[in-house]
Amino acid sequence: MYRSILLYLKKRNKLAKKLHIPRFFWYAAGIAIIYLVLVRLDILPSLKNLFRSKPVVIDTTPVLIKEMKSIAQLMTMSSYDEVVVDSSKSFSADIPGFTNTNSLVDKSQLVIIAHGQIVAGLDLQQLDESKIFIAGDSVSLILPPAKILDAIVNPSQYEIFIEEKGWEPAEVNALKVRARDKMVERSLKQGLLQKADSKAKMILENFLRSAGFKRISIL
Repeated sequence: MYRSILLYLKKRNKLAKKLHIPRFFWYAAGIAIIYLVLVRLDILPSLKNLFRSKPVVIDTTPVLIKEMKSIAQLMTMSSYDEVVVDSSKSFSADIPGFTNTNSLVDKSQLVIIAHGQIVAGLDLQQLDESKIFIAGDSVSLILPPAKILDAIVNPSQYEIFIEEKGWEPAEVNALKVRARDKMVERSLKQGLLQKADSKAKMILENFLRSAGFKRISIL
C-alpha cells in the first residue's frame, strides 16, 4: 500500500515539473491521501473525532456507598409480642416449736408478663466497595445479612403477675432479661430475619432505581 502511494507521488512529481505546479502542493496532496488511508484503517482518528471532547468517566461507587452508609441501620421489619416467664426458689423457714429441725422448706414463685417490640433490619455500615459492582446503568451489590437491631421493652411494659416473698431486685431484673431474650428467640423462629431481608432488598432496589440505575441485582 505504501509503495503504491510512493509511486503515485513520483509520477505526480514528474507531472508537476511538466505542468510547472509547485512541488509542495503534491507533497501536501500525498500526505492528505496517506492520512485518509490511515483513518480508514482506524489507525488515526478522523478530524471530526480529533477535537471531540471525551466523556469524563467518574467512579460512582464511593458516592453510592457513602449515600447508603448514611442510612446506617435500615430497619425493615418489626414484631410485637407478649411472653410470660416465671421462676421459683426454695428457702428455709423457721417454725417455732420444732426443736429437731427448727425449719421447714418453703417455695416462692415469681411470674412476669412482658410486652415488647423486636426490630430487625440491616447494618449498612458493613458495606464496602468490594460488595458493590457498577457498570454504566447496571449495579450489583451483596448485602450484609439481616439481624436483630433492637429489642424494645420499656419498664412500664413489664407486669409482675405473681411475686411471693424473698425476691431480691437483682433476681427480678434477671427474669426481665430472660423475658426479653425469649421474645427475641420467638421472633427468630417466626422468620423475622428472612422477612427483614426480603423487605430490605425491595427498599434498596427502589432506592437504586431512583438513583438512575436500570439493571439492578441485589444478593
